[in-house]
Amino acid sequence: MKEIKTMFLDSRSKNSNLLVKVLFNEFVKTTPKFSYYSPSKNMTLDSDCGYVVIGDLGLELTYSRPAGVKIFDLSDLWFNETSLPFLLRHIIILKNLTMIL
Repeated sequence: MKEIKTMFLDSRSKNSNLLVKVLFNEFVKTTPKFSYYSPSKNMTLDSDCGYVVIGDLGLELTYSRPAGVKIFDLSDLWFNETSLPFLLRHIIILKNLTMIL
């Protein structure tokens, strides 16, 4: 990740973007240029750039594994550095309801 010159932050996610900034500042010890973008399926990925991609598109990229693309899970990176969990989303259930998985 030290090679990344520009990190494009997903305009839809404050949590993920802040986590990326903390990871770079505290653990990677580099500060790329941060810029916001709106991700799309047809976007072109530059080789010296990183991209925060969330939601369905992030899942599609994770499972399709495009050639030449390294994919990192932000919560895994955080946990590996801190041994602490990082909560990306909640499931909220009323006390009188049960959830069956």
